[in-house]
Amino acid sequence: MKTKRKRFDCVAMKRRAAERIYRETAGLTREQEIEYWRRSIDVLKTRKVVTPETPRATC
Repeated sequence: MKTKRKRFDCVAMKRRAAERIYRETAGLTREQEIEYWRRSIDVLKTRKVVTPETPRATC
């Protein structure tokens, strides 16, 4: 039986993101961490909005 090679691994992507966030927030005070998340939210708000015509990535 032939196995398919994954082109995209959602779990690996999630783990890489979690590790990056952990490194970026390590040692921050509570107030600094809250500011980190506020900045992250602001970045997301400026990204393109997904519309019905825009294809969505599925995991």
